[in-house]
Amino acid sequence: MTSMSQQRLCLILFALYSTAAWTENETLIQRPFSIQTDKEVVMAIIPDSGPVELQEKKFAFDWNHHETIADNKLRLLEEEQFLSTIDDISKLTPDDQEALGMLFFKLGAYYIHVLYEPDLAIMKLAMANILLTHVDAKIWSQNHLGYAYAEKYAQQPIKENKERAMYYANKVITTLTPTPHASDKSPAFDKPNEPLAFAYAVKGLMQSNLKQYTRAEKNFRAALALHEKLTDGKDDQYALIKNELADTLLKQSQPTHYSEALSLLKDVKKYWSQKGNLTNDPYAAVNLISLGQAYLKMGKSKAALHEFKTAILIYKNFYGEKSILLTKPYQLLAKAYKSLGNVNRAAAYEHKANALRNA
Repeated sequence: MTSMSQQRLCLILFALYSTAAWTENETLIQRPFSIQTDKEVVMAIIPDSGPVELQEKKFAFDWNHHETIADNKLRLLEEEQFLSTIDDISKLTPDDQEALGMLFFKLGAYYIHVLYEPDLAIMKLAMANILLTHVDAKIWSQNHLGYAYAEKYAQQPIKENKERAMYYANKVITTLTPTPHASDKSPAFDKPNEPLAFAYAVKGLMQSNLKQYTRAEKNFRAALALHEKLTDGKDDQYALIKNELADTLLKQSQPTHYSEALSLLKDVKKYWSQKGNLTNDPYAAVNLISLGQAYLKMGKSKAALHEFKTAILIYKNFYGEKSILLTKPYQLLAKAYKSLGNVNRAAAYEHKANALRNA
């Protein structure tokens, strides 16, 4: 890990622990490590000995179950400290290597789904993709690498990020799409449609980032259709994909799409509300921000204010009051106040957004 990435990770972990009124004076990362893929060398940190499988199970984050987000927030530091005790991968048993791959995968998933840190996620997911040997686990690591690169493109719109996002998404789709002579169900998966749906959603996200909205819409709808074939497919990921589809419809700025987008977002809000723990759920905050944006586009600024304020409350509760992630909802809240003619309030929130961006 580069010194800049190391420093970034320390700041993130410190902010998360601060929200829990907890402090720690130890060095967060004891030794650096670097992750590079393809033709380059992979240098990893692996423990000489120790309960790798136990450590992996203790970090019980599941990206598709939002209730595991808050519970595992305070475990990130312990997991990073565990990884920093590493020496030689060859000393691990095959089972421990698999467990370590799963730990890297879970950490990478947390960094991209919850903390929106694609660089940190990619380092972890690249290791997971190397260590994991079980077909289903490897597919999910590739899916998440594609997702992380799509998110990285949103922050750094360069060709390499686009190509890697599409490479991993297409790789999963090719692997899981049956040939005309193959069985309709891959024997490696109990839920063959779930990882395939994720891959289509990654393509949709990348295409939305590229402003290829018609293509993005098609892939998001394909992903939702695959989820709907599952008996328990209307899960967190289904809700997140519906949210992405609604965002894509709104980005096209065609009033004929607004009613469908609003309907989708209201359905997603209902889903998160019924799950409970709304004020500490980052996934729900994403939906509220999107819903507020939909109301703004439709000229319903007062309704937008309510959604943005609730999203800000969630972000403050989970990430802390100085999180850079508050920048966007602060900007949107300023826009809503401005549309209502409240210039002073608008200026105050614009100032807050700028202060976070320049911190």
